[in-house]
Amino acid sequence: MAIDIETILDNQTLKEVDLEPFVAVEKSTPIIDTIEKMKTNNPPKVSPAVIVDGGKPVGMLTQRNAMHRLALTGVNLNSPIETAMSTNPRSLTLGATLREAIELMNSEFQRTVPIVDGEGKIAAVATARVLISHISAHFPTEVYNHPPDPNQAITTAEGA
Repeated sequence: MAIDIETILDNQTLKEVDLEPFVAVEKSTPIIDTIEKMKTNNPPKVSPAVIVDGGKPVGMLTQRNAMHRLALTGVNLNSPIETAMSTNPRSLTLGATLREAIELMNSEFQRTVPIVDGEGKIAAVATARVLISHISAHFPTEVYNHPPDPNQAITTAEGA
């Protein structure tokens, strides 16, 4: 029996996904220390940082928003991370379905979602990349065996 994407989205939970490594830091941690922890958690990849207060997520710092908020603004890197984090990220539990995770990412424009336990404390992190990889693994022929489209016409320069 073939499985379809709707079944996967509605019946599989975040518990079944190999979620991203992450770092958790208190909101008073200096920005520079947070960035160092993000770099060393899973080299050569930069892991997302969940900023916590008493173990509960109050903010996020990802590689993307670090570039936007820090590299482009000249902020003091010794300031507390709470001055540079994305605030009040919406979170889910490990029991949430893949559809719920994708809908949250879409509605809140979050590419990274903190996953909390029953007490609201950080347990994991779900990213769009991990969810796409997980779903794609169910459809290897459809995802990986498509030939290039010979009729595709590129109308703009790459990166424009």
